[in-house]
Amino acid sequence: MSVDVQRALLACTGNVAALLPELETYRAAWPNAHLTLLVPAAERNEAPLWAGDVLAPATFWTRDLVETLRAGRFNAAFLLTPPGDSPHGLGYLCALAGIPVRVGVSAEFGGQALTEWIKPALASPSPERS
Repeated sequence: MSVDVQRALLACTGNVAALLPELETYRAAWPNAHLTLLVPAAERNEAPLWAGDVLAPATFWTRDLVETLRAGRFNAAFLLTPPGDSPHGLGYLCALAGIPVRVGVSAEFGGQALTEWIKPALASPSPERS
């Protein structure tokens, strides 16, 4: 996938501190892009200092948030969810906001919510017990 990222949304549904290495990877990949974080309200203070903006609503599932995302004029959204959690709800929210590129990791296909669907790496098999 090759995207000219100018204004990106990094939507995090889990523990932001645990995602910091991944967030730093996005920052390094697009050093001149405006990166906005969407995080749960309780995680607001964990956002890295380089974040252009931090959106921390009490809930993600409101019409107001769709309008806020639309006003952000993002050209891409990267949906960072804990393993096993679905990014499709956030993908749909971003689609409603008109964000053209929506990337997420998911074990299941979710229709058009994601424009780039990445399957998770398989967990390594556990050793057999004797």
